[in-house]
Amino acid sequence: MKRTWNDERLRRQYARVKEYALSDGFTEDELSSHYLDRLGHQTQSPRITRMIRLAYHLGWLRGIAYVDEGKTPVTLS
Repeated sequence: MKRTWNDERLRRQYARVKEYALSDGFTEDELSSHYLDRLGHQTQSPRITRMIRLAYHLGWLRGIAYVDEGKTPVTLS
């Protein structure tokens, strides 16, 4: 996910969490969307555990990105 960051500290935190998720066995493609919509029909037990872990990482990443969006600079013209 390419985006413009408003806060460098949050960008670094996001990158750190993403590296943590990648080291936990998730792929760039899996982390590209912060939602589990496309994974909803996988029901095998190991996959459920993996989806729970992925939901944890995606929620963490989404939260950091959400906070950064609130830091958009406001200029009055």
